[in-house]
Amino acid sequence: MVMSVLSCDQILEDLECQGATDGAPLVLSDKHRLIEILNPAGQVIRDTDAPTLKVRKMLEDYSFCLTETAREYLESVPIFVVNSGQFHTYAARRDQGPYVTIFSGVLEAALYRLSLSVLGTNLCHMLRRKAPDPEGALATLKPVMTAARDLSLVHFKNLKALPLFSDIFIDTHKQQIVDGMHGCLTYVAMHEIGHIALTHGLGASSYSREQEIAADRFALKSILPRHHRSFITNMLIAFDLYSELERKLALAAREPRTVPRVDSIAATVNSYHHDEYLAQTVSSVLTTRSRKAQEMGEANDEDGLKALELLISLYDRVDYLSPVH
Repeated sequence: MVMSVLSCDQILEDLECQGATDGAPLVLSDKHRLIEILNPAGQVIRDTDAPTLKVRKMLEDYSFCLTETAREYLESVPIFVVNSGQFHTYAARRDQGPYVTIFSGVLEAALYRLSLSVLGTNLCHMLRRKAPDPEGALATLKPVMTAARDLSLVHFKNLKALPLFSDIFIDTHKQQIVDGMHGCLTYVAMHEIGHIALTHGLGASSYSREQEIAADRFALKSILPRHHRSFITNMLIAFDLYSELERKLALAAREPRTVPRVDSIAATVNSYHHDEYLAQTVSSVLTTRSRKAQEMGEANDEDGLKALELLISLYDRVDYLSPVH
């Protein structure tokens, strides 16, 4: 009999067991709020609840990118979705067997960052084609983009409170965001399933760096080679927010997290995949993390909202991302 119901107490037990693994300390730092969200009336989370069925549908829609073995794992492992803005996922095991838990903040972070990336990239292409002084215009745009990005650090636990601007996009751009979210979610699921498939000590303690990299490698190998490039690019964009928050907290505490999530992913890609474009992408990710963390000031809510509104107002529904014919 497989796991089909997960209680608030069981989720808290899972998180307590994880020690310093990834985002567990961040989730538990707001434990009272988490309990309030998870268990307002002694309710449980079922694998047939609407949020879980939605995630299952997204994974099914993206399963054409997976190997046959990966699809079999995905179909057999129960998944529970916690309706909380925290960016966290984990694999655990109980008497009924292993399971994966995903917090909805993963999807919210992916939606915001991917939407912002598509918006910013399109505006950059627009300025290169239309502005009298493209380089000057791009230099002016950069701090505006930074302020809009920082806004997500202020609202990390409640990204749904930010203006939902994904609806403004043309269909091509909407599809880019959807594909990116599917790629991010698929990576999350396959990474956690990797811990299960590789028989790591589920929930017993913090995973070692070697185990995290092994799970990253499992997730990447689950994707068919022809889809690696788009999958990895979208995945890294979506995980930017978690990396920035993680580094900001690590600097404040003067101690690094056990395994910086994006660094682990990028290092795995760099060693596993021989592709010049991907090598440049992950190299950029690796070399800019520390510098960006050092440059981080206090994110300003008011400035961020103004910046986001400005970026949204500049979008004119022309697909500047497409090549000129």
